[in-house]
Amino acid sequence: MLRGNMSNRRRINGKNKKMSKKAIKSYRVNAKTHIGKSGKVGKNVSMDARSVKARKSLGVKNHPGKAGENAYANPNPSWTRKNVITGVFLANARGYGFVTPDVGQPKIGAGGDIFIPAESVRDALHGDRVEVKILNSWNPRPEGIISNVLERGKREVVGTFVQKKKGGWVFAEDVRYNKIILVPKKDANGAQDRDRVIVKITDFGDMYSNPEGRVIEIIGHEGEPGADILTIAMSMDIPTEFSERVINQANRIPDHVLPGDLEGREDLRGWRMVTIDGPYAKDLDDAVSLTKTESGYTLGVHIADVSNYVQENSALDREALKRGTSVYLADRVIPMLPERLSNGICSLNAGQDRLALSVIMEMSDEGAVLSHRIVESVIHVDERMSYPDIQRLLELAGKATEMNPEQISCMDESTADADSGMHIGMDKNPIESDVEKLSYLSGESPKANLECEPMMAETSMVRLGDSNRDTTMSDGNLLQKYEDYIPMFCDMLDLSLKIRARRRLRGAIDFDFPEAKILLNDEGIPVDVLVEKANDATRLIEDFMLTANETVAEEFCRKGIPFVYRVHGEPDPEKVERALEFVRKQGVEMEKKRHRISPKEIQQVVESVKGSQAEAMISTVILRAMQQARYEATCEGHFGLAAKYYCHFTSPIRRYPDLQIHRIIHDYLRGRMTPEKTQHYREILEDVARQSSITERRAAECERETEKLKKAEYMYERIGQKFEGHISSVTGWGMYVTLPNTIEGLVRLDEMVDDYFHFDESQMAIVGRLSGRTYRIGDAVRVIVKDADLRMRTVDFELA
Repeated sequence: MLRGNMSNRRRINGKNKKMSKKAIKSYRVNAKTHIGKSGKVGKNVSMDARSVKARKSLGVKNHPGKAGENAYANPNPSWTRKNVITGVFLANARGYGFVTPDVGQPKIGAGGDIFIPAESVRDALHGDRVEVKILNSWNPRPEGIISNVLERGKREVVGTFVQKKKGGWVFAEDVRYNKIILVPKKDANGAQDRDRVIVKITDFGDMYSNPEGRVIEIIGHEGEPGADILTIAMSMDIPTEFSERVINQANRIPDHVLPGDLEGREDLRGWRMVTIDGPYAKDLDDAVSLTKTESGYTLGVHIADVSNYVQENSALDREALKRGTSVYLADRVIPMLPERLSNGICSLNAGQDRLALSVIMEMSDEGAVLSHRIVESVIHVDERMSYPDIQRLLELAGKATEMNPEQISCMDESTADADSGMHIGMDKNPIESDVEKLSYLSGESPKANLECEPMMAETSMVRLGDSNRDTTMSDGNLLQKYEDYIPMFCDMLDLSLKIRARRRLRGAIDFDFPEAKILLNDEGIPVDVLVEKANDATRLIEDFMLTANETVAEEFCRKGIPFVYRVHGEPDPEKVERALEFVRKQGVEMEKKRHRISPKEIQQVVESVKGSQAEAMISTVILRAMQQARYEATCEGHFGLAAKYYCHFTSPIRRYPDLQIHRIIHDYLRGRMTPEKTQHYREILEDVARQSSITERRAAECERETEKLKKAEYMYERIGQKFEGHISSVTGWGMYVTLPNTIEGLVRLDEMVDDYFHFDESQMAIVGRLSGRTYRIGDAVRVIVKDADLRMRTVDFELA
């Protein structure tokens, strides 16, 4: 059972445990619709007057029936079925929402989604399948009104219980579920004030009344370590515990390689190979080896053979497909597979024999794949390396393409003397990486470099160190321990730079966004914020994994064997043009040569703003104009990588598509790809790809929301403190300021009171009417933390 740091999670029929004494100081929410600081509720507990007006406009005179009873099937006979579509309603915390049409429904407007104003939502809730009357289908942004709720999306809701005299109210963790759920006293089942609970909806109410429900599980109290993060995960329907059947099946799997498993495998245990991951990663699913040859290199990418232990359609397999991916959160990993597998027999732990699928590639001296073999293998990893250790070794060997200033400042005289024979390479070479950032980094929280004094913003107590560089091992110990491996690491960097240069030439796009690493104490409270930036160590692993993924995808696509591919389609021309118009307003010249933009042209825009204050904003705008990457059973190429063939092969411990294609590879290598087997894969792979795409997006949203929560909690403890930052976006309601540690906050336009400021869209700036003072993207500003909303997970600044 996965409990993280929680101690009080319990089912209702269990005995209530004592509440934790420690609680978060405040649970702030929007004053209009959510719990206030004192636990009171503001306006709009039921539907407001706008909904009444909307109801009258539909001609509904009598009180409607309960939702789901077809109460609003056709309130106005003049409506025609051709103007009605079905789809899923996706709400916004502000009350409005969008309906994504069902598969097979006619496309409406440019984007495909239908905007639903707040007054037209009626009794629909986030995730419901609904009928929508289209009001202006000719408009590029069509609007509609929900006429009927066909199917409820959620029957169990995760939220916070607020105790009342006659029972309680539950405020959903997902702010898009914007109705309070009433819980009668008899159905509270022992829930106490501010408990995090799961409530089962017993009555969905209607336009005028709130849903009612029954508490079926108490997750924990508001202040308990980990309760907040676990609540977010559970609110997104991410499974957090494995069933007894799955655990039992995992426990029956041996914890070591059996002699019978070696049959038919190539023995690579004599090869020198290492794993390179985050300092605290435990699910190690890729190892690398490299040998310099007369004409180039022999690169080996060795991937854990999870499919040997997770058989198709077993309880383990069904659970893995349900989860789709491991989820990496601030205080825990919610794994796709039980720990006995993910951290045990499937993990390529150093010093242990392990089963693998190996891609052995003969590379030219220019970094091109000349030939390759995919083999079933048995391997023995020599060393478990971390990104910080590899990076520091490359720096000490004079091979690094850039040097960490903190490391320079922290080198004492004795270290400098010991390293006097080394030099530091300062030339920064352009690099290319996947537009999705690929998630090849471990996602684990690294330790800070205890020998270095952190850089501080004024009174900020915010670390600006790089968690991919910080290491607690001294230079002398590193050199002594890995002396024999340094030549291989230097060759790896040389090959990595050549691979990256070739990928750059074909037009692959590099969005080099810094990422935050939030460190928590034992109470789950954020105490430090590090910044993760790509460096030579992370890039060389990414380069090798990309090369293996492309090589495997090309072979199976050319053979016409059913497969799962990672697809990134061409962006919509209209979205691209809007993004480029914004870019031009920032003074960046860009013209497309053809109607459709090429990866190379986007690459040139991104490179032209590298190092500027507007880089992050322009990169974000361009990224949002692109399609989301997804899994498909057809090979459609990867736009961001400028690759014709691409798949995910390298992470079967934490991604189901990788596990699925490993099975296909095994069947092919062992001559089992019969017509019947081929047909079987053709029948299941579309569903596998669709499910994998859904769970991937769910995991990404959960990771994003938990990070926003912890950032807001971190800044809540720093209300009143001053920070230096830069403007990352300007809008009609204010300007967003990003601090060096990636935390973003809003300076509201109506709170800039020393002048009459307005948003000038033509300049993409906020301008003072009296003083002419102008704020643009990239401008440096000093701000004071004004507020932090833990429920909405937002931060408010004011100008200092």
